[in-house]
Amino acid sequence: MLATDTWAAAPDVLILSKALTNGAMGAAALLVGDRVASEFVRGGWTFVHGETQAGTPACAAAIIAVIEELRRIDVESTARALGAGLGELATSLLSYGVVTEITGRGCFIGLGLRTEDQAPLSGAEVLRAVAAIARNGVLVQPGPSSIELIPAYGFTADELHEVGAAIRSGLAQAQEASA
Repeated sequence: MLATDTWAAAPDVLILSKALTNGAMGAAALLVGDRVASEFVRGGWTFVHGETQAGTPACAAAIIAVIEELRRIDVESTARALGAGLGELATSLLSYGVVTEITGRGCFIGLGLRTEDQAPLSGAEVLRAVAAIARNGVLVQPGPSSIELIPAYGFTADELHEVGAAIRSGLAQAQEASA
């Protein structure tokens, strides 16, 4: 269910928030691994984590609704298929000069952006690229010398194609504007 499930070593701490309620309400959870938990047990300490809306009936109902929806759409196979399509899209963008690196995996992909002389794009240049891509109908997140692609789990192959077209057009427009 989590990207960390494929890591060689389990994380000591995971912080979950927005996805618990699909952004409908504020909710957070802190998952603590055995290594950290055993230290608290050994020391006789209580591990306390609280959040303002934690445990309210409305918040709990939102979390349960999200879990039911994730089960309904078979989120694991859906996300795996979407991640494969997103990976293919990212790989196809490597042939597009300005995109020189792919980071991340699955449904969380970063595209490293470089100038013609291979210098990383500045923050201002990344923001211009993000704005140009948005003018072509797709929202992407800015990152350090990169853009981040994080599609909703319901994206179709046609929608991924639209994302690719908007990114190509937006990056070309951003390059023209900076030339």
